[in-house]
Amino acid sequence: MPRAKQLQRARGEDEAATPLDAAFKLVDALPVPVFFKSRDGRYLGVNRAWEEFFGIPGESFIGKQVADLYPQDPAIAEKHAAMDRELYARPGRQSYEIAVRARDGKLRDTIYYKATYKDARGEVAGLIGTIIDITERKSIEAALRENEERYRRTFELAGSGLAQVGLDGRFLRVNRRLCEFLGYSEAELVGMQVKDISHPEDRDSVDERRKQLIAGDIDTVRLEKRYLRKDGATVWASIAIALERDSAGRPLYAISVLDDITARKETEERLRESEARYRSTFELAASGIAHIGLDRKFIRVNRRLCEILGYPERELIGMTGRDISHPEDLEVINTQRTRLYAGEIDHVHVEKRYLRKDGSVVWVAFSMVLERDSSARPFYEIAIFDDITERKRAEAALRESEERFRSLTQLSSDWYWEQDENFALRFMSRRMGERTGLDAAAFIGRKRWDQPALNLTDEAWARHRASLERHEPFRDFEMERPNPAGGTRWVSVTGEPVYDENGRFRGYRGVGSDVTQRKQAEAELRRAHDELASKAEELQRSNAELEQFAYVASHDLQEPLRMVSSYTQLLAKRYKDQLPSDAQEFMQFMVDGAARMKQLIEDLLAYSRVGTKGKEFVAASLEAPLKRALTNLRAAIQESGAAVTADALPTVDGDEVQLAQIFQNLIGNALKFRGAAAPHVHVGAVEEAGEWHISVADNGIGIERQYFERIFMLFQRLHAMGEYPGTGIGLAICKKVAERHGGRIWVSSQPGAGSTFHFTLPKKEFP
Repeated sequence: MPRAKQLQRARGEDEAATPLDAAFKLVDALPVPVFFKSRDGRYLGVNRAWEEFFGIPGESFIGKQVADLYPQDPAIAEKHAAMDRELYARPGRQSYEIAVRARDGKLRDTIYYKATYKDARGEVAGLIGTIIDITERKSIEAALRENEERYRRTFELAGSGLAQVGLDGRFLRVNRRLCEFLGYSEAELVGMQVKDISHPEDRDSVDERRKQLIAGDIDTVRLEKRYLRKDGATVWASIAIALERDSAGRPLYAISVLDDITARKETEERLRESEARYRSTFELAASGIAHIGLDRKFIRVNRRLCEILGYPERELIGMTGRDISHPEDLEVINTQRTRLYAGEIDHVHVEKRYLRKDGSVVWVAFSMVLERDSSARPFYEIAIFDDITERKRAEAALRESEERFRSLTQLSSDWYWEQDENFALRFMSRRMGERTGLDAAAFIGRKRWDQPALNLTDEAWARHRASLERHEPFRDFEMERPNPAGGTRWVSVTGEPVYDENGRFRGYRGVGSDVTQRKQAEAELRRAHDELASKAEELQRSNAELEQFAYVASHDLQEPLRMVSSYTQLLAKRYKDQLPSDAQEFMQFMVDGAARMKQLIEDLLAYSRVGTKGKEFVAASLEAPLKRALTNLRAAIQESGAAVTADALPTVDGDEVQLAQIFQNLIGNALKFRGAAAPHVHVGAVEEAGEWHISVADNGIGIERQYFERIFMLFQRLHAMGEYPGTGIGLAICKKVAERHGGRIWVSSQPGAGSTFHFTLPKKEFP
């Protein structure tokens, strides 16, 4: 039966065809469920979509109520009944959402739209309703809400800073992490321009790429830039920017994701600084440093290594260690290098020789570690080269010195000893027993003063012990030890304190000598000295008598000589024409001989007076005796055309007259024994080891070495009287004057190259 007829029958109307037939056909064709209900709540009709929704044939349900539709869900039925009553109470339209159970037994979200209709009398006769299944829409809305909530939570709780930025560059929305990153609150950031918080140097860094993004030329902008926090601090961010567009593709706003990379940037900066420091350290290191490839070739070297090996950097790069190793040291490293690569050791250290570019040998302390990659595979070698050539030379010299010391101790008559910090002897070489006959072992572990010494008192031992406690070196400490074999032995020891590398006192070490024979000789010498002193006293008396005799003799001899000379000259003058020529020559010989005899007597008298008639020593400037000597020699200087020069001369303690004698004799000899050139004499003075060294240098004929000592003896002449006049006493007088003043005299000379006479005078400080 047509649904329109069903409805007419249910309403008790005439079933004749009506204009509603077309309307009911239209309702039946609608895709949404439609139903009609009477005022008493009974279903009057349903369309095909309703039947499909609930899975119930419409004809079987006509006349039934909503409770019959939901026998298992009375709450749903009651909800519908209540809503019907509400609609009838206020006729018109009504809609509400409700979950109903469909034909598949599942609840479906629906919207019920209802409206009352009236009969011919104008009274409400029932209602018509339609059901809209909104289950899918509800699912979509729930999904949207879930997505929105998820986005909101993600936006707020993201570990990255997130922002929606308008096309004008203002923040539209920001999350908590971005606020923390920039130090602003959300209220402060929203509405601010991004440029307001950008570092001045980075404000324009994103503009061009933003234009490309808006134009659609690129999808994403990625960059790193700096921002200024609210507290003024600079922070670094890694930024990704994408553009949100509407359905028409028009830009809406930008989504920016900011990650704080400040720590990474600071680490990178520290790494750059560290690398710079490493490069600086590498280049300026005091040690040679090299990076060596797995093929053993140098791939990087520093300045110091180039200096050690004598090669420029460009030549070393690409060379191997074998290329410059000493032939005898080629295999020195191999074993350790193999163990290093095997992981058995963590470094290599050897001392080996290399050949510099100039061919010389350099000793190097070579250390090496192996740099590995992240997989622990060998990457390259790092080698350190320290030049130890000087140390090796010192070690060789030390070994040589120690060998010499061992040889010396074996050959020497001395012995070696050591004391600990408590002054107990801990070592004594066997030579001690061999030399002295004393038992060396008896001294080990004992202090020096534990053994008797016949020559030392307790006070002397105390002084020695105090000196040791002050850690003072000592020399020639002598002890007379009883000899078990009989008699005594004299021992002399010399020692110096020993300190370790930290400056701590560790005892003494030194040498000892058996000086018994020397002591016996000294005793004999003392006895001889006493005898010599006695004889010297007798000699002094004899010399005094001899000097007195010489003075008297010279005085008494001069009178006859003057008489002989005078009468000979008188005869020559009076009888000159009567005497033959040979007689006149003989008489001249007599006059000359008398003159020489007179000069000899005067010189001998002067020599004897040096020790007996000298004046008391006073502070005397050598300038004065030199001036006196030059005055006495003025005629000879002028005659010879000599030049005499002098340095500044010191003040000494001496006899000015006798010092003038030295200068006069030495300068006079320089004028006498001259060569072809005019004489040049220079007087010099230098200070040496507590005395004044005076020199008189000339350019004369010089003296052969064999006569250097002879010329200072009495009556010694090197030339015939006819060549150079003189008595041979002048230099003897100089020697005696120098010795009286506590000095000595000598000569240095070469024949034809002049002579230099030297004499010394003690230096004395004057107030």
